[in-house]
Amino acid sequence: MKELVVMWVFDDESYQKILNIRKHYFNQSTDNHPHITFAHYLSIDEQLLIEHTDAFIKEVEAFEVVCESVMTLNKYVVLKTSYTNKLKDYYALFHKKFTNLLNEYTTSENFIPHITLTSSEHPINEVINAFKSLRLKIDKCEISWIKETGFEIIKTYHLKKAG
Repeated sequence: MKELVVMWVFDDESYQKILNIRKHYFNQSTDNHPHITFAHYLSIDEQLLIEHTDAFIKEVEAFEVVCESVMTLNKYVVLKTSYTNKLKDYYALFHKKFTNLLNEYTTSENFIPHITLTSSEHPINEVINAFKSLRLKIDKCEISWIKETGFEIIKTYHLKKAG
C-alpha cells in the first residue's frame, strides 16, 4: 500500500507558461512538475489503481482548462482553474471506485481544481493584479508515488487527441 496521486499534466507549451509565471512573479526557476491532482490516496494498492486508471484512460481525450484567478489555498499560491464540464465528467468517471480511500482535499465535496505555483510566503498582489485568464492544454495523465523526499512517477498516459 502506497500514498499515490493521479494527476492531469500539461502539454509542453502550457507547461512552459506555468513555469514562466513562477519565474516572473516569484523568481523561481525550479520545475516542480506543474499539474492538477484529481485523486490523492493516502494508502492504496498500486496495481489496483493502475488497472483502474488503464480502463479509465481509454475514455479520455486531451482537453483544455482555463485558469481564472490566482489565490491562496491552504499554504500555497495557486492558479484556480474553472471546474468545466470536462473536468467534472472525468472526475465523476474516475471516482466510480476507491472514493472511500481519497484524502479530504480530493473528495467531491472539497475538490478545487488548481495548479500550485509556490508557497504562500510569497506576496501575491502583483500577480493577482496582472493576471488575465489563461488557457492550458492537458495531454497526459500520471500516477505518482508520494515519498518523503518528493515523488516518483509510476506511469504516464498520453491522452488521445480531441476530435
